[in-house]
Amino acid sequence: MIVYADILVLVNLLVNYFLLLATDKIIKFSPKTIKILLSAFLGALSSLYIFLPEVTLVSEIVFKITVCFVMSVTAFGFKSFKRCFKAMLVLFILTCAYAGVMTALWHLLKPNGMVIHNSVVYFNISPTVLAVCTAAGYILFTVLWRIFKRSSRLASQCEI
Repeated sequence: MIVYADILVLVNLLVNYFLLLATDKIIKFSPKTIKILLSAFLGALSSLYIFLPEVTLVSEIVFKITVCFVMSVTAFGFKSFKRCFKAMLVLFILTCAYAGVMTALWHLLKPNGMVIHNSVVYFNISPTVLAVCTAAGYILFTVLWRIFKRSSRLASQCEI
């Protein structure tokens, strides 16, 4: 399958943007939109990692943690180690959850036009379909977040 770098970066820009918005919903640091977009763009550039030869698991984990750190600092700033670590951890967990869902989809349904290499997901679909699906996923996350936030008695007392 042919992987187009421009589509790869665009897809990852969109996904990273919504992952950062979801992270902000959880940690409530309220960064400026421009910082989130810049962070999403840096994360999108890291998706070019797909073009490298097969890498080891250790180097893959180190790369992903480094990218997560750069994205977190870019979007949410570095006011303290604790705050930065919190943002990075939440973003990393959300990214791992997204990657897990994509890997399960890839293994179970074997969709045409989907490639996973070096932990980078590539969809050969139209940008319109991708944008609608990503936005729908974010809306679903937001609705579920509000439902569970309201229904949990401990939600106002617990901190991540």
